Amino acid sequence: MRAAWRGRIKTVELLIAAGADVDLGRTTNGASPLFVAAQEGHSEVVAKLIAAGAEVDRSRVVDVTALLIAAYKGHVDVVEHLIAAGANLNQVTTDDGSTPLFLAAMNGHTAVATLLVTAGADVTIARTSTGSHPLIAAAQNGFAAVVDLLIGAGADMNCPRKDDGNTPLFMAASHGHTEVVASLVAGGAVLDIGRTHDGCTPLCIASQGGHTKAVDKLISAGADVSKGAFVGASPLALLACLCIRLFFLDSPTRHLLLLFFLLFSFLFLPAQPRRRTVPFPSIAPLIEATQR
Repeated sequence: MRAAWRGRIKTVELLIAAGADVDLGRTTNGASPLFVAAQEGHSEVVAKLIAAGAEVDRSRVVDVTALLIAAYKGHVDVVEHLIAAGANLNQVTTDDGSTPLFLAAMNGHTAVATLLVTAGADVTIARTSTGSHPLIAAAQNGFAAVVDLLIGAGADMNCPRKDDGNTPLFMAASHGHTEVVASLVAGGAVLDIGRTHDGCTPLCIASQGGHTKAVDKLISAGADVSKGAFVGASPLALLACLCIRLFFLDSPTRHLLLLFFLLFSFLFLPAQPRRRTVPFPSIAPLIEATQR
């Protein structure tokens, strides 16, 4: 065990030759020599243990296998050995339902995610705790290369989390990950899906966070500038609030956005029915921009 953990390949070879049990795990958590070698990224030791007959899917507590921990850590060579040995690509942990692909996507390990997808890992398996899936995890953390990989592999760009209804586009917009927003928009993601508890859309949340580049990208793609969680404000009130916010922004896109909404007001506001406005800010996208 200790030799595997330290990556002492010669010692491991001697112990195997002497008949050591390659699957004998720790009594505290069940971690096997293969698991600790995979965790530390010792690919030579991993290969030697596999060749000696180590059980590749032997797990420690909460069903974490060598492949899960290697994917989480981003150890590409170790993952290659484990996949070649037939490790379960879709093994899930019993605590939250994480898969190797989810953990790789969450941490931005593009090379590992590529290996898993190429080998046939299921891109749709979601965590049991939240319903978050690999694409949402990558989008939330801004890993555009992983997002592109998963979109290319057929991941559902509009599949929401089960706990709050947030989609990959919503998560990317909420954190201002413009490159990810662009990938999802180009891939055909629905722009105006709101989260379940208040209907806030990707444009709404990007405006609230002051992510002007993401706002610009969503507007250019055709996102509904009046759609949000609150329906009492008139388009004119929404427009005025955004223009006030944009006037104080130090952003290279400020003038373009102001011009766009001024044109919007001249072209479309006359046709809009009059509505009762509210004396306090709402959370429709344009008013959200004033609240940051």
